[in-house]
Amino acid sequence: MKKQGISGWLLIITLIFVLSGIVGLFQLFERVMSLNFFYSSNSLIVGIISLIFLLILLFFIWKTVYLILKKKKNAKNTAIITLWISLAYAVWYRILAGLIFQFNDLISAGISNIIQRLVFLAISLILIILLIFYFKKSERVRNTFIK
Repeated sequence: MKKQGISGWLLIITLIFVLSGIVGLFQLFERVMSLNFFYSSNSLIVGIISLIFLLILLFFIWKTVYLILKKKKNAKNTAIITLWISLAYAVWYRILAGLIFQFNDLISAGISNIIQRLVFLAISLILIILLIFYFKKSERVRNTFIK
């Protein structure tokens, strides 16, 4: 019997995309409200880049959800692109923004803060690679997205 339809792991992954989109909307609101145009220029640059990155990520998250629910053929590729963008956002937000623009704040927070950021990034990388592998190899994905 062919595995198809939005159930099993695909249902769980779809729910993760939906929840990520909802959380992302809250993050977007928080980022907009926390932009301080009277603060240092480095913090403003970090805020604006993070805001743009988050807007792009949210667009792809909700596009992926839409395509999955409509069972469109390009849902698989869009989901993979979204996962790579989310990894890039995690690298930016957790590592690069801190190292490039807030180095002194990052160092003063201590080594445990840096380790925590690296662990978060490693977990994100592992999960994203697993999800990409699922979208590329899953029989259910292959049989569901055919429109």
